[in-house]
Amino acid sequence: AQSGPFASLVLDLNRDDYYGHAQRWFDVRNSAWLRWLDAQAALSLVVRGAGSVTSDVPGVACTASCRTEWNEGTPLVLTAKAAVGQRFVRWAGACAAETHECATTVTDSTSLTAFFAPARFQLAVAVAGRGRINGAGAPCALVRCVRSVTSHRALTLRATPAPGWLLRGWSGACRDAKLTCRVPMTQAASVRARFVRR
Repeated sequence: AQSGPFASLVLDLNRDDYYGHAQRWFDVRNSAWLRWLDAQAALSLVVRGAGSVTSDVPGVACTASCRTEWNEGTPLVLTAKAAVGQRFVRWAGACAAETHECATTVTDSTSLTAFFAPARFQLAVAVAGRGRINGAGAPCALVRCVRSVTSHRALTLRATPAPGWLLRGWSGACRDAKLTCRVPMTQAASVRARFVRR
């Protein structure tokens, strides 16, 4: 039990008070002007590379990592835009697509990443012996050819030996002795095909 000079002034001293509304007088809790606030949720966005992400409604305009607050359950359409000389690669997290637009709903823990990369990478192709490599624009049958190709778009290269020659193997971004080789082009790359006489 509480004691002291202020004990009698403590609200609900003996914990026997309660609130009951008889509906016969005004109560702010029943007011039509009372607005209940929606639960809030955070949208965490990471931008990798040179580009920006915006939303279809005002709120998101990010060129780097950012965090915004929304009413939980808010639907958003996010749009990724690459800077000059760059290209949008893909989304990760709440959006898992390779299109520029992504539809998502903000929940308690919504996070996503937008990846951008240089629009093109160089692919250096080299040939040793007699043969050629196809699949990176014009066929290459020289000691060294350099091609500018779209980044993050895999290329399938094919080695074609000249008559009386065979492929001994690849080096660089390709490592085995199969006639075809897949290069992901997530960065600048070089490949070399070595042909030998039968």
